[in-house]
Amino acid sequence: MISKVKKYIEKDLRYKELIKAVYNNPYSEKKVMLKEANIDLDEAGRLLNDLEKDLIILELTSQANSNIESRVPKKVYLINPDIEQELESLL
Repeated sequence: MISKVKKYIEKDLRYKELIKAVYNNPYSEKKVMLKEANIDLDEAGRLLNDLEKDLIILELTSQANSNIESRVPKKVYLINPDIEQELESLL
């Protein structure tokens, strides 16, 4: 799986920035992650879909933080735990 990560990084450095943002801020929401990676929303959707499709980044659904929003699920992202240690050498 780490070979897929290397291919993505060689293809476009924004993949590396996105992976690094999720790695440094696990369980963060999309807007926080994109701000950290400094990637605009339109491009991020495509990049994120590629990484999710290959199970490099995982999307989880969580409850919202406040009672007002409790019925609206919150999506958070994290690096696949199976590759997390191998990923340290690339970042």
